[in-house]
Amino acid sequence: MSALDVDWPDATVEVARWLTAGQPLPVHWTVPNPRPNVFLLVRRAGSGPPLSWADWASMDIECWSGEPHSNPKPAHVLAAGVKRLLRRMPLGPNPVADLRIDRQVFFPDPTTSVPRVVLGAGVLVRPV
Repeated sequence: MSALDVDWPDATVEVARWLTAGQPLPVHWTVPNPRPNVFLLVRRAGSGPPLSWADWASMDIECWSGEPHSNPKPAHVLAAGVKRLLRRMPLGPNPVADLRIDRQVFFPDPTTSVPRVVLGAGVLVRPV
């Protein structure tokens, strides 16, 4: 059986599902229009080398909070809560085997100057 013969879970869907279940804020794939003041955005940013038994997905979890040029503290507080929630994600053989938060960057949106903190994570998923 090859890696093409099995069903691979979508790492982005698994992380978004966990975040949606664990907190009340909306979780989106793209910036919504109209944009709410506070929300989370989950995107797959890439992956590691191909493996036949697993997929290391690189993800960005964006924590948006506030109006243009507003205080960045709420975005940092939101990111801290998201990190705590992600660290409680159950890990096991399927579908998410491992999750690592490898970076946190304050990066206001370049178009709107809205405060946001971007968490970078690696998510190891295995076929189901």
